[in-house]
Amino acid sequence: MNQLDQFEDKREEEEMSEEERAERQEKLDQEDTSAPEDSEESKPSMDEMSRLKEGERAQPIWLIKPAHGGYFREKAFDAWDPTAKKWTRAGGTYGSFSPDSQGQGDASEKKFTMTAVMHPGRWQKIACPYTYEFAGVVGGKGGFQFRHDGSGGISILKEGNGGPVSVTLAFVEKADGRRFADVPRKTCQQIQKIFLKNLARR
Repeated sequence: MNQLDQFEDKREEEEMSEEERAERQEKLDQEDTSAPEDSEESKPSMDEMSRLKEGERAQPIWLIKPAHGGYFREKAFDAWDPTAKKWTRAGGTYGSFSPDSQGQGDASEKKFTMTAVMHPGRWQKIACPYTYEFAGVVGGKGGFQFRHDGSGGISILKEGNGGPVSVTLAFVEKADGRRFADVPRKTCQQIQKIFLKNLARR
């Protein structure tokens, strides 16, 4: 499949004019790169995703320093509306909170920062890693509100009004955070046995 994709990309690239290539890049450069707005529903798109061509770059939403891999989560939706074909939250409420460290954290803790564009007066979602916790806004002693949805999803509100501003968020490693690599080998072997046993029954 990868070879077929590469072949198709190469063929399309050869057929694409310089003008078309410039138009595509201009469209990528104009995409909204601010943190996503926090909404009460999520509607899966039926539009086919277009892949980037060789040499093209999409503008990032988050700038992460130092680079941090792994999985990130956002807001959780738990109720499917088959008529409207969208996900919603089944009567979930929000809880407000104040990060303890306000972005400082302990010098000995592992941490990283994420910077994105925020719009004052608008609740926006934060992409949170599973093994780190949100520690606050770097240098932000006030002017922000924070809330959580009870399922690990966090959103932030920059108070006031005006144009978009760059905001840097800090994350520190959870003391009890576990990664897949931390799971004992014996547990992995037990999971593998159960999987193979169930597979044999089919």
